[in-house]
Parts: sequence; C-alpha cells; structure tokens
Amino acid sequence: YNMQIFNRWGKLIFESNDIKIQWDGIDQNKPFPAGVYVYKINAKGENANNVGKKMIYLDGFVTLIL
Repeated sequence: YNMQIFNRWGKLIFESNDIKIQWDGIDQNKPFPAGVYVYKINAKGENANNVGKKMIYLDGFVTLIL
C-alpha cells in the first residue's frame, strides 16, 4: 500500500505506506489551503478468484474544504 497527495503544482505533500495513517489536510499543525489536490494510491490485493495478488492503481482528485 502506498498513498501520495500532491498539490496543484505537482509537489508531493503527503505520503503513507500504512493504510491506517490517513491524510488530514494538516502540515506542521497548520491546515493546507482549501482546494483540489491529486491523490495516487497503489496497493496489492486479492484477485477476483482469490488466487494470487493483483496490483491496484488509483488516482484522482480530492477537494479539501475548511
């Protein structure tokens, strides 16, 4: 599992390899500005037939509202 959050200029602002650690929109006790951020998630999960592992690649946008 790997999740990355990028700002509008493509700068990596958050990364986690632990599915229990989520992005809360805060950096060094200060909230990021409200806006649209890009996320990328890569994870390994079971295939539909429960045999072997399959890589899952997701990306999209998340809107941060304060």
